[in-house]
Amino acid sequence: ATEKKIEELHRAIWPIELTLTVAPTIIEVGVRTTINASWTAKCKGENILSKSIIYWRSPGPEESYAAGTGKSSKTLELTSSAPEDYKVEVEVSYSGMRRSVSKGLKAVYPSYLGVLSAQTGTPTASEIEGMTKLLLGTRGITRSGINLTNQKICFAYPEAYGALVSVKDGNNFETLTAYNRTSVSIDGVTYYCYIMKDGVTATGVTQTYS
Repeated sequence: ATEKKIEELHRAIWPIELTLTVAPTIIEVGVRTTINASWTAKCKGENILSKSIIYWRSPGPEESYAAGTGKSSKTLELTSSAPEDYKVEVEVSYSGMRRSVSKGLKAVYPSYLGVLSAQTGTPTASEIEGMTKLLLGTRGITRSGINLTNQKICFAYPEAYGALVSVKDGNNFETLTAYNRTSVSIDGVTYYCYIMKDGVTATGVTQTYS
């Protein structure tokens, strides 16, 4: 009984310190993406991976398996057919102790942000796809350093994120009313498309969308 208490005390004082890094954490729906995961495990400040059994759980065909002893990284290929939240988890077993840690992984449809001609009314799907592609998972973003020469700023994202409630400039002034909102279908997905009503010539413009 005493030995058991001492063992429990040691585990409380010197637990396994486990860290997990996953990149990227946002992937594009329909695009096969390489996910890189790496982890460290220490106890009493000592690297214990060589003495531990590693258990790996992730999306895809390799849902769960024992990775063996001494492993410190894993690469997997993932293709998501729809927007979805995933979880990548690693667990370490060492000296009668177990510790697990997980990271979230999200598959999203892309958003698009850029500048279009002042003559643009309702942008076409091809015009939107020609702008900068962003993997956001939300409608919120701040973009700085936008330069325009008689052009309009345009921001398009999946309708599922909801309508914008605010667009602030670099001086924190509200500019949402400077935009028109339309709906555009891109590969079967409905997008909210916000485009400035008037062409602008300016440098270093900042827009915060939320």
